[in-house]
Amino acid sequence: METSNPSAADVTKALGGIDFPADRSQLIKHARSNDADARIIHFLEQIPDKQYDQPTEIEHQLSEYASDESDSDRQAA
Repeated sequence: METSNPSAADVTKALGGIDFPADRSQLIKHARSNDADARIIHFLEQIPDKQYDQPTEIEHQLSEYASDESDSDRQAA
């Protein structure tokens, strides 16, 4: 089963309207309230549990997450 990583646009949409700073649990709660899909919730559950001061910090985590997922896929093959 291949699961694509969420795009930055998907994450931005899911977190639209959130006030920063926000911690991981607030990000997850907000994304769920915006009916984010499971890929986005899974991504948010994987990021470090800390306070995020601006959206660019989430984007940075997304790029690392995508890189880590690609490494895992290559190792599993």
